[in-house]
Amino acid sequence: NWDGDSELDAVVGVDVPGSSKDEFRLILDLTSGGTSGPSLLIPYAQNTTTSDPPTVLDGSDQNGWGFVGGTQSGQILKGTPGSTTLLELIDLENQAITSILTQDLDDNGGDGLLDVAASSGDEGTMYLFQGLTSGFNEGIPITVSLPVTDFTALDADGDQDVDFILVAPGSATEPMTLLRNDGTTSALRVLAGRTWSKQIIASNNSPGSIASGTLDPKDEEDDWVIGGGTTLGLRGDPNSTIEKTILNSISADCNADLNRDNIVDINDLLIILSNYGENDSGDIDGDGTSGLDDILIFLASFGTEC
Repeated sequence: NWDGDSELDAVVGVDVPGSSKDEFRLILDLTSGGTSGPSLLIPYAQNTTTSDPPTVLDGSDQNGWGFVGGTQSGQILKGTPGSTTLLELIDLENQAITSILTQDLDDNGGDGLLDVAASSGDEGTMYLFQGLTSGFNEGIPITVSLPVTDFTALDADGDQDVDFILVAPGSATEPMTLLRNDGTTSALRVLAGRTWSKQIIASNNSPGSIASGTLDPKDEEDDWVIGGGTTLGLRGDPNSTIEKTILNSISADCNADLNRDNIVDINDLLIILSNYGENDSGDIDGDGTSGLDDILIFLASFGTEC
């Protein structure tokens, strides 16, 4: 709902071949035949000699909210009615955005504000952006170590918080994965400080796209999950047809507990420093080397009880 009237509108990502004029283009009032709306140029493409084609986008039927889109260069951009420019939420520097979603992701039915979730298959990371009354909080990265092509958000385990089902057809061992939101000790209206567990979903299929939804507009519980690929598809009730096997915890906090004594403290820092630049004994971020990024993660997690 871009223009606030009774008819829904469309936003289209446009890749102009051989040009730096890639854009998101609005088409207004679809049920009346459609009229041309504003076009918002992708900022990275304007400042380079090469193009930055849009890859994915998602809009909202909330009046005045607008849309979000991702690009080949790794930008996540927000378009808002009344603005002639796109707001950059994050720039992943040439790590293409493969899927993006606008949804109220907070516990117990949400806080009434739309949040944004996005994935970069190149980087193997998901990003969550907490919606505020004005704008968003800084992106929260969740390392999934998978070439994700698409995802859907739903409460897969019925514990009143939102989980994600990821599809990565390029993975031989994890083509479908549940990223389970294990929440906190109490339900919070924030997305930060969560523990996430990655679980393989037992399936003979390897879909490239996935969606979920409800059969009752007044029902907050998703009733179905469906996925599709080039040759295979799946359909089912997430509570009865998806089998889950715990694979590993990918909590950004507790990965810093290197000596596994259930607290992130100075002893973990000493492990990083004693192996700095040499091997993976102090590796937290999974790049195979003990380095600066591991120290930064340690500092952000210091004092965490695991």
